[in-house]
Amino acid sequence: MQVKYYVDDSHFDKSDPTAPIFVEMGGEGACGGASCDATCRAHKALAVSVEHRFYGESQPAGDRTDGNLRFLSVEQNLADTAAVVDAVQLQYSSSSSSSAAAWRSVTVA
Repeated sequence: MQVKYYVDDSHFDKSDPTAPIFVEMGGEGACGGASCDATCRAHKALAVSVEHRFYGESQPAGDRTDGNLRFLSVEQNLADTAAVVDAVQLQYSSSSSSSAAAWRSVTVA
């Protein structure tokens, strides 16, 4: 399945290997994007917003049938978020391209 996420790197200090990544985990609704707030800007952080599975476009197998609801759990949401963070860290450690406020998706189990 694909989990949708957004990245705002408009204030991210790519030259600082210790610059933080601020992650917003989605709730019960579609994810509308990521944005750097004052705290994010102050820390020159990367802002990432992850859409929760079963909301928005992040639908396992495309529907909410009883068989698929077994994938709606806190543990699965944490695993999805960890997969997104891993993908973002890989992208930003191997690339210097800017993608302010872009959205992407990552395949998770």
